[in-house]
Amino acid sequence: MATTSAGVDDSTQVQPTHDDPDRRGLTPGEHLVDGGYTSAAIGLAARAQGIDLIGPLPPASDRQTREAKGFALTDFAIDWDAKSATCPRGEKSRYWGTTHVDGQPRTVVIFPEYGCRNCRVRPACTSGFTRRLTLHPREEHELLQRQRAEQNTDAWKQRYAKRAGVEGTICQAVRATGIRCSRYRGRAKTSLAHVFSATAINLHRMDAHLTGRPVGTTHRTHFADLDLDPKPSRKTRTRHP
Repeated sequence: MATTSAGVDDSTQVQPTHDDPDRRGLTPGEHLVDGGYTSAAIGLAARAQGIDLIGPLPPASDRQTREAKGFALTDFAIDWDAKSATCPRGEKSRYWGTTHVDGQPRTVVIFPEYGCRNCRVRPACTSGFTRRLTLHPREEHELLQRQRAEQNTDAWKQRYAKRAGVEGTICQAVRATGIRCSRYRGRAKTSLAHVFSATAINLHRMDAHLTGRPVGTTHRTHFADLDLDPKPSRKTRTRHP
């Protein structure tokens, strides 16, 4: 658990979370996180510590990927050693250079204008005179491509399904202790309140285990209760590890 200022991005807490058990010789083999804690750079840093960071990565930002139409980044062959890229029609790039996006290094690849202008499938590739690609550094790019492909497989989804355990814990903490809203001013008092809330959840679960209290049904929103579908829905149960 970490308590930070509201403006601090969640992803900045991944490394401290890994460093603490690493110092105690308790480095995990895998870490299941939600989409707010994933990026290529974070994934590489985790692998350097022997941790497999498992969480959904956002899709590539190019228009073709967003619209699922046309030639996306994955349709281009990238030759990092030759500093060259080849489009799906076999055209070679004319420019390979470096830039920065939000302070992070990126590689810019530009294809020849004469080749793109005369290409019969240009509308499926670009709306401009030439196609441009913006790539992460090589290790990050290759990790992104591999993990984006893996997260669409049934094996990855089954592996990630274990994340439901901590999501159930978060849900219980919100409903039982109101942990999303601080009752106190200042980070120190709020952090202490979080510790008390976590302790309360542990005691609550110990009591439920010792007294044989059955698990509760999955929480339904008021909006979901308005569902007029005549088909009976199957209730599911949230099991907390």
